Amino acid sequence: MFKSVALVGALAQVCLSQEFSLHARTLDGQSKHSLGIFNYDSDTHQITPLVAPPVVEDSIRQDVPYCIDADSKDPQLQQSCFTLMELETILHYNLVLSVDTDTNDIQKFSLIRNENATTIEPIVQDPAMAPVAPAVLLKKKTKTYADKKKDTAQGAEQFSKATEKSEEEEDDRNYLQKNWKQLVIGLVIYNVVTSIMKPKNEKKE
Repeated sequence: MFKSVALVGALAQVCLSQEFSLHARTLDGQSKHSLGIFNYDSDTHQITPLVAPPVVEDSIRQDVPYCIDADSKDPQLQQSCFTLMELETILHYNLVLSVDTDTNDIQKFSLIRNENATTIEPIVQDPAMAPVAPAVLLKKKTKTYADKKKDTAQGAEQFSKATEKSEEEEDDRNYLQKNWKQLVIGLVIYNVVTSIMKPKNEKKE
């Protein structure tokens, strides 16, 4: 019975702890460097270095981007080219594993330069959550009859002014062209009055 409990405990520990290796490779695959082997415990949310990165100062190519990969039997710890960067000859970096501690879901890997680090130092942290601005509810304004009447009057006035201005800008006729109707009416009245007055004058003579 004791052996069974011990075996179950050992299996549980194996399930909670997973190894993964870290390495850097060039995009063309010509150069590849081991950056160490680590163990991640999902129960305690801790990463323990198992194999330190070997000395790679002489073999790292300068001014060449490297893909940083994580290899593991655990699909969550299998991350291909999670960071693309130029490696320094001295490995002063933090390996940051972003983990949702409520669900144990691994969000992402990151390799970040840290001048104070003496090698690749692993860190587990919760994913950074950006602040979300609260939604602003717009108040609905109910217009009264007076408000609607005022808006209608203002709209009509603006339309009238715009129409008058348009007519003034477009009407470039001279005085005779604009007022020929009034002139014709006046001329007709004059002729009528003259024709009436003319017989009277002839009788007097």
